[in-house]
Amino acid sequence: MEIRKIGGLLCVAVLSVSSFQTQAVGLYAGQVLNKSHRANTHNVVKNFVETRKGFGYVEFTGGKVIGNTDNEFKVTVGPHNTTLGSVLGGVDLNFNPENLNCVRGLHLSLSVGSDVPLSLSPTCDALLRADINRTISHTVAEAEVPIPEIPIDPAGVFRLGVKVGAALRVGADFAAGLEVGGFDRPNKTIEINGQRRPDFIYASVRPFISGDATAKGYVSLNLLLKTVEKGVNGSLTLINAGTKAYAEAGIAYKPGCECNQVKEYQYYTKLKWDASAKGGNGKIGLYCDVKLLSFARIFYAQTDLISWSPVYELEHTIYEKTAYF
Repeated sequence: MEIRKIGGLLCVAVLSVSSFQTQAVGLYAGQVLNKSHRANTHNVVKNFVETRKGFGYVEFTGGKVIGNTDNEFKVTVGPHNTTLGSVLGGVDLNFNPENLNCVRGLHLSLSVGSDVPLSLSPTCDALLRADINRTISHTVAEAEVPIPEIPIDPAGVFRLGVKVGAALRVGADFAAGLEVGGFDRPNKTIEINGQRRPDFIYASVRPFISGDATAKGYVSLNLLLKTVEKGVNGSLTLINAGTKAYAEAGIAYKPGCECNQVKEYQYYTKLKWDASAKGGNGKIGLYCDVKLLSFARIFYAQTDLISWSPVYELEHTIYEKTAYF
Protein backbone atom coordinates (compact mmCIF):
# COMPACT_ATOMS: atom_id res chain seq x y z
CA MET A 1 0.00 0.00 0.00
CA GLU A 2 1.55 3.29 -1.08
CA ILE A 3 1.65 6.33 1.16
CA ARG A 4 -0.49 9.28 0.14
CA LYS A 5 0.45 12.41 2.02
CA ILE A 6 -2.56 14.51 3.03
CA GLY A 7 -1.40 18.02 3.64
CA GLY A 8 1.13 17.18 6.16
CA LEU A 9 0.85 9.07 11.09
CA LEU A 10 2.99 7.59 8.17
CA CYS A 11 2.68 11.65 9.56
CA VAL A 12 2.66 15.70 8.71
CA ALA A 13 2.19 18.89 10.83
CA VAL A 14 2.16 22.41 9.36
CA LEU A 15 2.46 25.56 11.51
CA SER A 16 1.66 29.03 10.16
CA VAL A 17 1.26 32.20 12.29
CA SER A 18 1.43 35.95 11.60
CA SER A 19 4.37 38.18 12.46
CA PHE A 20 5.82 41.51 11.37
CA GLN A 21 9.24 40.29 10.29
CA THR A 22 10.47 41.17 6.83
CA GLN A 23 13.65 39.08 7.01
CA ALA A 24 13.55 35.31 7.19
CA VAL A 25 14.41 33.89 10.61
CA GLY A 26 13.24 30.74 12.28
CA LEU A 27 13.88 27.18 13.37
CA TYR A 28 15.40 24.87 10.78
CA ALA A 29 15.34 21.44 12.41
CA GLY A 30 15.84 19.55 9.15
CA GLN A 31 15.64 15.79 9.49
CA VAL A 32 15.24 15.05 13.20
CA LEU A 33 14.66 11.30 12.83
CA ASN A 34 15.72 8.74 10.24
CA LYS A 35 15.91 5.19 11.56
CA SER A 36 15.45 1.89 9.75
CA HIS A 37 15.02 -1.39 11.62
CA ARG A 38 16.06 -4.11 9.19
CA ALA A 39 15.26 -7.76 9.83
CA ASN A 40 17.39 -10.75 8.91
CA THR A 41 15.81 -12.24 5.80
CA HIS A 42 16.22 -15.11 3.36
CA ASN A 43 18.10 -13.97 0.26
CA VAL A 44 14.97 -14.46 -1.84
CA VAL A 45 12.94 -12.16 0.44
CA LYS A 46 15.82 -9.65 0.50
CA ASN A 47 14.12 -6.95 2.61
CA PHE A 48 11.84 -6.55 5.60
CA VAL A 49 12.24 -3.02 7.00
CA GLU A 50 10.33 -0.81 9.43
CA THR A 51 11.24 2.85 8.93
CA ARG A 52 10.70 5.96 11.08
CA LYS A 53 11.37 9.45 9.74
CA GLY A 54 10.85 12.97 11.03
CA PHE A 55 11.55 16.33 9.38
CA GLY A 56 10.65 19.90 10.17
CA TYR A 57 11.28 23.64 10.11
CA VAL A 58 9.53 26.89 10.96
CA GLU A 59 10.36 30.24 9.32
CA PHE A 60 9.30 33.85 9.93
CA THR A 61 9.28 35.66 6.61
CA GLY A 62 7.19 38.15 4.64
CA GLY A 63 4.89 39.05 7.53
CA LYS A 64 4.00 35.47 8.43
CA VAL A 65 5.41 32.26 9.81
CA ILE A 66 5.32 29.06 7.80
CA GLY A 67 6.57 25.66 8.84
CA ASN A 68 6.27 21.93 8.54
CA THR A 69 6.81 18.84 10.65
CA ASP A 70 6.61 15.49 8.92
CA ASN A 71 6.45 12.13 10.74
CA GLU A 72 6.33 8.92 8.73
CA PHE A 73 6.09 5.21 9.56
CA LYS A 74 6.41 2.57 6.88
CA VAL A 75 6.81 -1.22 6.68
CA THR A 76 8.26 -2.62 3.44
CA VAL A 77 9.03 -6.16 2.31
CA GLY A 78 10.43 -8.08 -0.63
CA PRO A 79 12.99 -7.54 -3.37
CA HIS A 80 11.10 -4.46 -4.63
CA ASN A 81 10.57 -2.89 -1.15
CA THR A 82 6.79 -3.15 -1.49
CA THR A 83 4.94 -1.15 1.19
CA LEU A 84 2.96 -3.32 3.61
CA GLY A 85 1.57 -0.42 5.61
CA SER A 86 2.02 3.25 6.46
CA VAL A 87 0.73 5.79 8.99
CA LEU A 88 0.67 9.58 8.66
CA GLY A 89 -0.72 12.11 11.17
CA GLY A 90 -1.11 15.81 10.45
CA VAL A 91 -1.84 19.23 11.95
CA ASP A 92 -2.40 22.42 9.92
CA LEU A 93 -2.38 25.56 12.06
CA ASN A 94 -2.76 29.30 11.37
CA PHE A 95 -2.72 31.74 14.32
CA ASN A 96 -2.49 35.50 14.95
CA PRO A 97 -3.40 36.68 18.47
CA GLU A 98 -3.91 40.26 17.23
CA ASN A 99 -6.79 39.23 14.97
CA LEU A 100 -10.28 38.89 16.39
CA ASN A 101 -10.63 35.71 14.33
CA CYS A 102 -7.41 34.42 15.93
CA VAL A 103 -7.42 30.98 14.28
CA ARG A 104 -7.81 31.16 10.53
CA GLY A 105 -7.30 27.44 10.08
CA LEU A 106 -6.72 24.40 12.26
CA HIS A 107 -6.99 20.92 10.78
CA LEU A 108 -6.19 17.59 12.47
CA SER A 109 -6.00 14.41 10.40
CA LEU A 110 -4.86 10.80 10.42
CA SER A 111 -4.02 8.88 7.26
CA VAL A 112 -3.54 5.11 7.13
CA GLY A 113 -2.35 4.31 3.65
CA SER A 114 -5.01 5.79 1.36
CA ASP A 115 -7.71 5.90 4.08
CA VAL A 116 -8.44 8.93 6.30
CA PRO A 117 -10.14 7.62 9.47
CA LEU A 118 -9.99 11.00 11.26
CA SER A 119 -10.32 14.57 10.00
CA LEU A 120 -11.20 17.48 12.33
CA SER A 121 -11.30 21.25 11.75
CA PRO A 122 -12.23 22.95 15.07
CA THR A 123 -12.92 26.70 15.13
CA CYS A 124 -11.33 29.34 17.34
CA ASP A 125 -14.48 29.53 19.48
CA ALA A 126 -14.52 25.76 19.93
CA LEU A 127 -10.90 25.75 21.11
CA LEU A 128 -11.59 28.59 23.53
CA ARG A 129 -14.42 26.57 25.09
CA ALA A 130 -12.48 23.33 25.46
CA ASP A 131 -9.16 21.77 24.50
CA ILE A 132 -9.15 18.81 22.12
CA ASN A 133 -7.78 15.49 23.31
CA ARG A 134 -8.60 12.65 20.96
CA THR A 135 -7.16 9.19 20.39
CA ILE A 136 -8.10 6.99 17.47
CA SER A 137 -6.83 3.47 16.81
CA HIS A 138 -7.89 0.41 14.88
CA THR A 139 -6.54 -2.78 13.34
CA VAL A 140 -6.10 -3.13 9.61
CA ALA A 141 -5.08 -6.13 7.52
CA GLU A 142 -2.69 -4.92 4.86
CA ALA A 143 -2.28 -6.33 1.36
CA GLU A 144 -0.12 -9.42 1.03
CA VAL A 145 3.08 -9.37 -1.00
CA PRO A 146 3.84 -12.56 -2.99
CA ILE A 147 7.38 -13.92 -2.65
CA PRO A 148 8.84 -16.31 -5.27
CA GLU A 149 9.38 -19.96 -4.40
CA ILE A 150 11.97 -20.38 -1.65
CA PRO A 151 14.11 -23.52 -1.24
CA ILE A 152 13.49 -25.17 2.14
CA ASP A 153 16.17 -27.87 2.15
CA PRO A 154 19.87 -27.27 1.37
CA ALA A 155 19.63 -29.13 -1.93
CA GLY A 156 16.69 -27.03 -3.05
CA VAL A 157 14.51 -30.05 -3.82
CA PHE A 158 11.58 -28.80 -1.75
CA ARG A 159 10.36 -25.26 -2.42
CA LEU A 160 7.41 -23.14 -1.39
CA GLY A 161 6.02 -19.81 -2.56
CA VAL A 162 4.57 -17.59 0.19
CA LYS A 163 2.67 -14.36 0.70
CA VAL A 164 3.92 -11.95 3.37
CA GLY A 165 1.52 -9.47 4.94
CA ALA A 166 0.82 -7.72 8.24
CA ALA A 167 -1.98 -7.17 10.74
CA LEU A 168 -1.33 -3.59 11.86
CA ARG A 169 -2.57 -1.74 14.92
CA VAL A 170 -2.40 1.91 13.97
CA GLY A 171 -3.67 5.25 15.20
CA ALA A 172 -2.76 8.65 16.62
CA ASP A 173 -3.11 10.84 19.70
CA PHE A 174 -4.26 14.41 18.95
CA ALA A 175 -4.26 17.50 21.18
CA ALA A 176 -4.98 21.17 20.47
CA GLY A 177 -6.12 24.26 22.34
CA LEU A 178 -6.01 28.01 22.95
CA GLU A 179 -4.99 29.54 26.27
CA VAL A 180 -6.17 32.92 27.57
CA GLY A 181 -4.76 34.01 30.94
CA GLY A 182 -4.69 31.73 33.93
CA PHE A 183 -0.91 31.83 34.24
CA ASP A 184 1.90 34.33 34.85
CA ARG A 185 3.52 35.64 31.68
CA PRO A 186 5.88 38.65 31.63
CA ASN A 187 4.16 40.61 28.89
CA LYS A 188 1.31 43.06 28.49
CA THR A 189 -1.76 41.24 27.26
CA ILE A 190 -3.34 42.00 23.88
CA GLU A 191 -6.88 43.35 24.15
CA ILE A 192 -9.19 44.26 21.28
CA ASN A 193 -12.50 46.02 22.07
CA GLY A 194 -11.95 45.15 25.71
CA GLN A 195 -11.54 41.43 24.97
CA ARG A 196 -8.27 39.73 25.84
CA ARG A 197 -6.79 37.76 22.97
CA PRO A 198 -5.29 34.28 23.43
CA ASP A 199 -1.72 34.15 24.74
CA PHE A 200 -0.83 31.05 22.74
CA ILE A 201 -2.15 28.17 20.70
CA TYR A 202 -0.77 24.63 20.61
CA ALA A 203 -1.36 21.48 18.56
CA SER A 204 0.28 18.07 18.57
CA VAL A 205 -0.10 14.72 16.87
CA ARG A 206 1.48 11.40 17.80
CA PRO A 207 0.93 8.72 15.16
CA PHE A 208 1.82 5.16 16.18
CA ILE A 209 2.13 1.72 14.63
CA SER A 210 2.48 -1.84 15.91
CA GLY A 211 1.23 -5.29 14.94
CA ASP A 212 2.34 -8.65 13.61
CA ALA A 213 3.78 -9.84 10.33
CA THR A 214 2.01 -12.72 8.62
CA ALA A 215 3.06 -15.31 6.08
CA LYS A 216 0.85 -17.76 4.21
CA GLY A 217 1.83 -20.84 2.27
CA TYR A 218 0.87 -24.51 2.58
CA VAL A 219 1.04 -27.57 0.35
CA SER A 220 0.26 -31.20 1.20
CA LEU A 221 0.92 -33.97 -1.34
CA ASN A 222 0.15 -37.69 -1.11
CA LEU A 223 2.66 -39.62 -3.25
CA LEU A 224 1.76 -43.31 -2.97
CA LEU A 225 3.45 -44.33 0.30
CA LYS A 226 4.81 -40.87 1.13
CA THR A 227 3.18 -37.67 2.34
CA VAL A 228 4.93 -34.34 1.72
CA GLU A 229 3.80 -31.33 3.76
CA LYS A 230 5.22 -27.82 3.26
CA GLY A 231 4.16 -24.74 5.21
CA VAL A 232 4.91 -21.68 7.39
CA ASN A 233 5.57 -21.64 11.12
CA GLY A 234 6.55 -19.12 13.80
CA SER A 235 5.47 -15.54 14.53
CA LEU A 236 6.98 -12.08 14.10
CA THR A 237 5.99 -9.00 16.13
CA LEU A 238 6.48 -5.58 14.56
CA ILE A 239 8.20 -2.75 16.41
CA ASN A 240 5.80 -0.65 18.46
CA ALA A 241 6.80 2.88 17.41
CA GLY A 242 5.45 6.37 18.00
CA THR A 243 6.66 9.90 17.26
CA LYS A 244 5.01 13.02 18.67
CA ALA A 245 5.30 16.38 16.90
CA TYR A 246 4.32 19.44 18.95
CA ALA A 247 3.90 23.01 17.68
CA GLU A 248 3.15 26.09 19.79
CA ALA A 249 2.90 29.80 18.95
CA GLY A 250 1.90 32.93 20.83
CA ILE A 251 3.12 35.96 22.79
CA ALA A 252 5.65 35.89 25.62
CA TYR A 253 9.05 37.33 26.44
CA LYS A 254 12.20 35.31 26.26
CA PRO A 255 13.17 34.34 29.83
CA GLY A 256 15.60 36.87 31.32
CA CYS A 257 14.93 39.45 28.60
CA GLU A 258 14.09 43.08 29.46
CA CYS A 259 12.17 43.41 26.21
CA ASN A 260 9.27 45.25 27.87
CA GLN A 261 11.43 48.39 27.80
CA VAL A 262 11.20 48.34 24.01
CA LYS A 263 7.81 46.82 23.17
CA GLU A 264 4.84 45.37 24.96
CA TYR A 265 5.28 41.76 23.92
CA GLN A 266 7.22 39.29 21.77
CA TYR A 267 5.99 36.61 19.42
CA TYR A 268 7.42 33.13 19.77
CA THR A 269 7.06 29.63 18.42
CA LYS A 270 8.18 26.24 19.67
CA LEU A 271 8.80 22.92 17.95
CA LYS A 272 9.36 19.62 19.72
CA TRP A 273 9.59 15.93 18.78
CA ASP A 274 9.44 12.93 21.12
CA ALA A 275 10.09 9.40 19.85
CA SER A 276 9.92 5.85 21.20
CA ALA A 277 10.25 2.29 19.90
CA LYS A 278 10.09 -1.10 21.59
CA GLY A 279 9.47 -4.73 20.86
CA GLY A 280 9.87 -6.33 17.47
CA ASN A 281 10.89 -9.94 17.97
CA GLY A 282 10.37 -13.51 16.75
CA LYS A 283 10.79 -15.20 13.41
CA ILE A 284 8.83 -16.73 10.56
CA GLY A 285 10.18 -19.80 8.80
CA LEU A 286 9.31 -22.48 6.25
CA TYR A 287 9.31 -26.20 6.88
CA CYS A 288 9.04 -29.42 4.90
CA ASP A 289 7.94 -32.70 6.54
CA VAL A 290 8.09 -35.98 4.59
CA LYS A 291 6.48 -39.04 6.20
CA LEU A 292 6.15 -42.70 5.25
CA LEU A 293 2.57 -43.97 5.39
CA SER A 294 1.66 -40.62 7.00
CA PHE A 295 3.26 -41.65 10.31
CA ALA A 296 7.01 -42.28 10.20
CA ARG A 297 9.09 -39.20 9.49
CA ILE A 298 11.79 -39.86 6.92
CA PHE A 299 12.83 -36.28 6.18
CA TYR A 300 12.42 -32.85 7.81
CA ALA A 301 13.91 -29.48 6.87
CA GLN A 302 13.27 -25.86 7.75
CA THR A 303 14.65 -22.42 6.90
CA ASP A 304 14.20 -18.95 8.38
CA LEU A 305 12.25 -16.48 6.28
CA ILE A 306 12.30 -13.32 8.45
CA SER A 307 13.71 -12.77 11.95
CA TRP A 308 14.88 -9.95 14.16
CA SER A 309 15.83 -9.09 17.73
CA PRO A 310 13.85 -6.81 20.08
CA VAL A 311 14.40 -3.04 20.13
CA TYR A 312 14.33 -1.12 23.42
CA GLU A 313 14.12 2.67 23.00
CA LEU A 314 12.36 4.56 25.80
CA GLU A 315 10.44 7.70 24.90
CA HIS A 316 12.85 10.63 24.68
CA THR A 317 13.04 14.10 23.16
CA ILE A 318 14.89 14.17 19.85
CA TYR A 319 14.41 17.88 19.13
CA GLU A 320 13.19 20.90 21.11
CA LYS A 321 13.73 24.58 20.39
CA THR A 322 11.92 27.89 20.91
CA ALA A 323 12.39 31.05 18.81
CA TYR A 324 11.46 34.60 19.88
CA PHE A 325 11.03 37.50 17.47
